Amino acid sequence: MPSEENINSLSGKIEIEDEEIHLSSYIISKKPNQNPIQTIRSKSGEEYYIYPDIEMFSSFIIYLIFSNLILLSFLLIIEERLRKKRLRTVLEPIENMNTLIEGILSGDSKVADPDKVFDKLTSVYDGDKKKTLENTLKKLIEAEKSRREFTANVTHELKTPLTSINGYAEMIASGLVKDGDVEKFSNIILSEGNRLLQMINEILQLSKYDSGYKDKMKKEELDLSEVAEEVTEDMIHYAKIEEINLSFEGEKALLNADRKMMYELATNLISNAIKYNLKGGSVYVKVKNKERSVTLSVADTGIGIKKEDQRRIFERFYMVNRSSNGTMGTGLGLSLVKYIVLNHNGSIDLKSEIGKGSTFIVELPKFVQ
Repeated sequence: MPSEENINSLSGKIEIEDEEIHLSSYIISKKPNQNPIQTIRSKSGEEYYIYPDIEMFSSFIIYLIFSNLILLSFLLIIEERLRKKRLRTVLEPIENMNTLIEGILSGDSKVADPDKVFDKLTSVYDGDKKKTLENTLKKLIEAEKSRREFTANVTHELKTPLTSINGYAEMIASGLVKDGDVEKFSNIILSEGNRLLQMINEILQLSKYDSGYKDKMKKEELDLSEVAEEVTEDMIHYAKIEEINLSFEGEKALLNADRKMMYELATNLISNAIKYNLKGGSVYVKVKNKERSVTLSVADTGIGIKKEDQRRIFERFYMVNRSSNGTMGTGLGLSLVKYIVLNHNGSIDLKSEIGKGSTFIVELPKFVQ
């Protein structure tokens, strides 16, 4: 395309035989049209008019647009491939997690290797988020494992008393039992029935707690000493039957808590202390008031708990010393105790020695949020 200087140099030199000539992207014409970009003169002094060559300019614009469209299409194809690659990078760990979760819920946590899943999260999540996700998946694995163990334990523990009840009832019904043994077998059936009923009630209670009971807790100001003393009085008859000396010592200890749960807490601890005691033994219930907390301690002179069993004593259906004093429990009472303590932001401590007894110490803050 000629520059303006080159066009000016044509003035006085150019001579056109035709009506117009095309010069690069310009048209030099003898006829004046609208808005010439420049006027020059020929050797003979005749004026010529210079206009842009619209057709050539249009062709250039079309070429430019077409080239840009091709370039844009190419860039879009690259972007789409990159987008799909990024999407696969994001979806791959999610798909792996989905596979892992399905494996966990189906009872086969080996379907996907958790370690490999966690490694693939590195490219998608930063350290903190990756760690949080790992902890969540591990908790899910543990929760599903606990649920399956709980189901298996429930089945076993319910089957045991039912088998006993059915067996003795069948013997009585068939007339194979001597008259002197009818009362004995009936008492066994009654005992097993009560144990079964207690177990079902505790399972229902745990189920209620697991379903978000914390949000429904009715917190009120109460005196833990009054609650513990009330439970102790309710247990006096049971303690006498078991030939256990039961005593209470307490001082005013106000706290903000759910009264029903506090009653259940004290009931489970005191009843266990009586149940797993020795004939002629003692149970000491004490409530103390501290500056920011209150404590409930239940001590017995019973059979005690082995060191290796102490760390598992609060697990559901975990029972120790089943045959030490001929007592059978449900293995759920201390699970309820632990739940109540934790949901009141408290702590529970156990001190026990075989043959000398056990002491459970519960400490609860005075104000529970």
